[in-house]
Amino acid sequence: MSITKTMDKIYESTKWKIRKVARIRSQKKFLKSKIVGAPGLTENQISQIKKFWDPYCKFSYESHIYYTLKFGEFRPEFIPNAVFMNYIDKYYNNAKKAVVLENKCYFKKMFPNVKQPDTVCYRMNGFWYTPENEITTFENAVELIKDEPTIIVKQAIGSSGGHDVNFLDKSSGRLTQEFKSCVAKINEDIIVQRPIRQHAILSQLNSSSVNSLRVVSLLHKDGTVKVYSVVLRMGVGGMRVDNESSGGVNCGVTPDGKLRAEGHTKSAGGIHKTHPTTGIVFKDFEIPYFDKVMETVKAAHITIPHFRLVSWDFAIGEDGTPIMIEANLNGGGININQVNNGPIFGEDTKMILDEVFGKDKIALSKNAH
Repeated sequence: MSITKTMDKIYESTKWKIRKVARIRSQKKFLKSKIVGAPGLTENQISQIKKFWDPYCKFSYESHIYYTLKFGEFRPEFIPNAVFMNYIDKYYNNAKKAVVLENKCYFKKMFPNVKQPDTVCYRMNGFWYTPENEITTFENAVELIKDEPTIIVKQAIGSSGGHDVNFLDKSSGRLTQEFKSCVAKINEDIIVQRPIRQHAILSQLNSSSVNSLRVVSLLHKDGTVKVYSVVLRMGVGGMRVDNESSGGVNCGVTPDGKLRAEGHTKSAGGIHKTHPTTGIVFKDFEIPYFDKVMETVKAAHITIPHFRLVSWDFAIGEDGTPIMIEANLNGGGININQVNNGPIFGEDTKMILDEVFGKDKIALSKNAH
């Protein structure tokens, strides 16, 4: 391997580790801020946590306090965020490959059989491309967007929370100027897409945003895919994004495709039984074509075995077709899942921890003697 390639490899690895450490520190700071004044754990609860977790690892109890407070019920099986990032996600996903393949510009090539938002154009490593994957000029990219009613300009990798999503409208009369200005501010790769036209039932909850499903699935060793947690994310007011960090509300979805009784927002005391804007009751609100989304997730997941634990973002089109917005191949996060649905792996938690921490191998070794 050349010195240049070795240095590039070290740089990418270091950059990813820095991002990861920053996320863990940010999460720890977030948890501490949210549990100020909250009731601590009882001696019995601490005893249950130690009994369950001592065979695997030790940690502080901020996560358990936070999830108990938000979910409304104590469970020793809650996964602390640091444990998830340092052990579970690291075990199931190839972080080095994710650095490249989490790029949204690759998704249509990676998942050709999964419907995705219409691409208008995109930029990779400084090169502009047409929707047909042909290299073009920036001037032609401007021509491609100028007659679109609305375009969405996204940073193709490394974005989060909806903060790097830019909506540009022709009605402003300055679409091309705004596009050029927006592109100039983004140093990473860029993808430009048409807005999704979502199903009318989901629009009832909040029509200004595409309300998407966060689906966490795991590819097991036997080749089967199991969905462990589903949360519906919704915008509020006139928001055009549905992310919690941008002020949105999220609500857990039961295995039969219905919303749970309570939704959550990031703000203090942010527990809602109805949508803050439309007033629609969450409990038993039925997600249209839910089974179809689950089938699509499972079919897509088996094609990417280097990423066994994936957090998918799916919308549902106006005709009921699942539309993949994003696949988080590394560090998908677990907060909204556990806040809404309880321990992310449910009754499989011990089995998964045994695999991650090598307990199944230890057991086999003991039996061999």
